[in-house]
Amino acid sequence: MGRCAGGTRILRIMRIHANPPDGTPDAPKHTFADGTNEIIGAFYAVYNELRYGFLESVYASALEIEFMERGIPYVREHSLEVRYKSRLVGMYRADFLVAARVVVEVKASRCLVDADKRQLLHYLRGTNQEIGLLLHFGPDASFHRMVFSRGS
Repeated sequence: MGRCAGGTRILRIMRIHANPPDGTPDAPKHTFADGTNEIIGAFYAVYNELRYGFLESVYASALEIEFMERGIPYVREHSLEVRYKSRLVGMYRADFLVAARVVVEVKASRCLVDADKRQLLHYLRGTNQEIGLLLHFGPDASFHRMVFSRGS
């Protein structure tokens, strides 16, 4: 658990890999109480079908289809407002906002860089959202789950 200025806390950043040796297994079984397990299941369904090599927009479109088929509520390209003293000072556009609470970013690069993780953290810090998922459709499928608490 890390501390940030102003008493805010980053509770957890988790990275999970799944590069199945035979290419057929299901997603790892996780039981996140916040509903991210359904999103992760949809992510692995898309990855297992398409594999690595497409543009982010292709994966995002496939993920949208998977969300629809699974009945997962989402908004694609959701605007996130950053406010300072109740005034709008910035806007972000998340790939998805799922169930009105989980910010989802899709990446399709060969490898993730720190800027990719910081992007999601900024989305969480600058808005009222606390839970984020970075879905990496790279050579090895992986996701990063981020929980940001403003703490009291």
